[in-house]
Amino acid sequence: MAFFPHVLLQDSLGFFEMSGRSIGRQLRWNYRQGKTFQVEGDRGSIQRLLLLCLQEYIELTENIDLTIGTVVHKRAPFSPALSFEPRQESFEALERALTTDQNTRQFFQNSKIAFYENQILFPISQIVFDDFLAPIDMLDLRKKYDSVEDAKLLLSLFFSSTSDRIDALQKSVHEGSWNEAFRLAHSIKGGALSISAHEIAGIAKEIELKIKSSSHFNFEIAIESLRKSFLKGRSYWEKLKQKELQ
Repeated sequence: MAFFPHVLLQDSLGFFEMSGRSIGRQLRWNYRQGKTFQVEGDRGSIQRLLLLCLQEYIELTENIDLTIGTVVHKRAPFSPALSFEPRQESFEALERALTTDQNTRQFFQNSKIAFYENQILFPISQIVFDDFLAPIDMLDLRKKYDSVEDAKLLLSLFFSSTSDRIDALQKSVHEGSWNEAFRLAHSIKGGALSISAHEIAGIAKEIELKIKSSSHFNFEIAIESLRKSFLKGRSYWEKLKQKELQ
C-alpha cells in the first residue's frame, strides 16, 4: 500500500517523543519543489531504518531538518529510491555515526540503506505522484478523529475560509508584508495538515520556507499552484458530500 513519506517520518519521531528522547527537538520537513508524493515499498523496513537514522540525528541537532525526495537513475546504489536529505552541516557526522555503528553495518551490506550525494536512500518499488493522488488522504484523516462529524466540520471550515486566506497571502506578498505573508502561509499549512490535504500543505510549507530564506523565488507561480491545489481539494470534498447525501 502506498504511503506518504512525511507521515512515516512523523510517526518515527513520535516514537522518540514517547520515550522522552526528543524533548525540545523540532521536526522540519519539506518535499523537494513543494510537491508531495506517495511511495510503495516495505514500509515496516523503511521505518525501522529511519528510526536508526533519527536516533543518531537527534544527538546531532535540535532542529531535525529533512528534505524528502526520490532518486531514479542508474548511478544510484538502488533505484527507485526514497531519499531523506539532512541539513548539510549535519550530513557528514550523521553518515559517520551510522556507518561505524555495529548495529547498522549489516543493513548497509544488504543494500537496504545507502548514503548517496548527501542523501540517505531507502529502496522502494514505486513512486506515486500528485496527479494520481486524492487531494485528501481519507485513511490518514480517519486516524486523527474519533468522530466523523468532527472531521466533516474541520473540512467545511477549511474549505470555506482558505480561499480568502490565499487572496490575503497574495496581497501580502505584493505589498512586501512578509511577516503577515509568513503567518498566512503557516496558517494554511496547519489547516491543510489537520484535514490530511498533504499536497496543499506541501505547497504552503514551501512558500513559508521561502519567505524566510529566499528573495529569489517566484511567489506568484507558487501561490497560483497553491490556489489550484486548494480548488482541486475543495471540488473533491464537494463530491464526497454529494455521495454521502445519496
